[in-house]
Amino acid sequence: MGMEKTGQHDAAKQGWLVPGNLKYDRNNFWVRCDGNMAVIGLTDYGQWTIGDILYLETAESGWVLSFGKKFGSIESGKWVGNLLAPLSCTVIESNPLLKENPGHINEAPYAEGWLLTVILHDAKEMDTLMDPTVYARWVDMRAEEEKVL
Repeated sequence: MGMEKTGQHDAAKQGWLVPGNLKYDRNNFWVRCDGNMAVIGLTDYGQWTIGDILYLETAESGWVLSFGKKFGSIESGKWVGNLLAPLSCTVIESNPLLKENPGHINEAPYAEGWLLTVILHDAKEMDTLMDPTVYARWVDMRAEEEKVL
């Protein structure tokens, strides 16, 4: 499931890639929607904040996910955390490449590093996600806050 890089927005000061054909949430997931089907992945900024990903566990085919609820966990040398669903959906497929090498998320978060292919329960939930311009600004604000800490 390749990801074309159309209409990229750079998160201004840091240069994180924010492709213009995706929607984004505050947990640093991207969503590419096609009708009631979608692909979900972790953003460039999201993978950067986590660091080198060593372990990943995600929902499998047939799992029903609810918005904001845990669908997996991720671990790096500096961070362990839960993956929270950006939308309510049913999983069609989890990325088989990530079972062998979760580092694909770091290497190509918008290409072979995708997490899940899903069927949306309510396509209107896409309206709750950020467009690329808003997400790029949000990332810049987060990066500035982290520098202060």
